[in-house]
Amino acid sequence: MESRSVAERFKSAIPPRRAPVLRVGFLMPNLLMGGVEHWLLGLLKHNDRRLSWSVCVTNPFAIEPEMRREAEPFAEVVTGEAALAALVANADVMVAWGVYGLDEMLKDFTGPVVQVSHGCGAWTEHFLAANRAVITHCVAVSRAAATAFGHARVTIIPNGVDPRRCEPLRPRDVVRREWGLLPHEIAVGFVGRISPEKNSLATSHAVRALGPGYRAVYVGKGYGEDMRPAARDLTPDAIFVPPMQRVGDALHALDCLIMASPAEGFSLVLIESLMAGLPVVATPVGVVPDLQQDHGLSLTTVPVYPTSSQLATAVRQAISPAQRFNVNHARTVASHHYSAETMTRRWASYLYEVSC
Repeated sequence: MESRSVAERFKSAIPPRRAPVLRVGFLMPNLLMGGVEHWLLGLLKHNDRRLSWSVCVTNPFAIEPEMRREAEPFAEVVTGEAALAALVANADVMVAWGVYGLDEMLKDFTGPVVQVSHGCGAWTEHFLAANRAVITHCVAVSRAAATAFGHARVTIIPNGVDPRRCEPLRPRDVVRREWGLLPHEIAVGFVGRISPEKNSLATSHAVRALGPGYRAVYVGKGYGEDMRPAARDLTPDAIFVPPMQRVGDALHALDCLIMASPAEGFSLVLIESLMAGLPVVATPVGVVPDLQQDHGLSLTTVPVYPTSSQLATAVRQAISPAQRFNVNHARTVASHHYSAETMTRRWASYLYEVSC
């Protein structure tokens, strides 16, 4: 064996220098059981120790206890002006979503300010424009979400899903019996916020057109207008299930998911469904074009505001044996490219880059 010099041996004994921990302050308006909040939890839980997170929620009345319990083992969660001032004073970089008035909140902050777009449309464009004076960097979770920034330079860092959320805790037949599904019934589901902007009634329109043997299942709750009476008018035997933190039980109990939103910034539930191997019918919004363009996925799509007939045809296609290869391919793509771990690595590298 070739001998090494003393200098070489000494050098090899020195452990590699570790990058310093980057202190990241996060500003958001609420901590509810929504897609953006699960994006945040994914970042916190899969942190590789390169980032130290502190989260300030600007509306202290918009915090769900369950979400706070999920976040606090991994990050400090604070509210109030004094807590915000302390967070800003100690942060190396600030990341903001959905918050107005950043120019006042961050008037004494001299580091990078990263504004994140999780949506598209007038509401997102409005608060992004309101904060333009203080924003130094723009990040979007998809190409669709990037359009809200207008002509600004935008870095796209796709959302990621915690695979554990997609794993079932209980057998499929047990969950279906609890819901009141018969063994032969095909469960066509909606998972998320049961509200008009999500076009959640598309599920009932599809089931009504499909006829006997199909059942509408809604997993989630509504904010604002209650869509449940309208859903029951279309499908009187529709099943309504409260939202669940571990959505895997629901995804594995369903036979098809419909995501018929007219607009999305990303749609975590779409990726969660693909990761769970659940056939999906979707409008070509949010991350859907990215999946098709970047990974060549052959998803079952319908037009924005589809007819009942279009929805029914798409459901039959999505659950057909001929689609099984595409479903399996989509599951592989979602697991490899859209996991929370992959997302967190991308964010850590990006935040170090903009902070140098």
